[in-house]
Amino acid sequence: MDQEKKSEKLYQSANLNPIPKCSDHSLETAETDSLLELTLGIQPYNSGSKRRLQDDIDANNAIVARKIQKADREKLRRDKLNEHFQELGYVLDGHKNDKAIIVTDAIRALKDLTSEVSRLQSEHAALHQESNEETSAGNN
Repeated sequence: MDQEKKSEKLYQSANLNPIPKCSDHSLETAETDSLLELTLGIQPYNSGSKRRLQDDIDANNAIVARKIQKADREKLRRDKLNEHFQELGYVLDGHKNDKAIIVTDAIRALKDLTSEVSRLQSEHAALHQESNEETSAGNN
């Protein structure tokens, strides 16, 4: 999807109307003034400076764009977390969807695995020591 369509879709999802760019030929001053009041709530300058008017519109567009980008990044982050929760649910015990249950089961599984590792390390140390004793007894 190209950037313009994506931006338009984001504006629509945020219930915002894209603000048209002003150029010397695109909008008459009266239309520009009413557009500013309706879309941005900005009172037009008395001097009628189109440059300042364009700067205000550009600044507002930049703010809206940053907010939309932040919302997009946050949605991507939430989607990624949800995918990881779903994968963890499948790994733990099938088709779990409740995040609290998934986290609880993950904690339980990690504790079980940690105790199993400790048990195996102890067993390995005991076997290693026994092996060293038999080796040293066989050499004497």
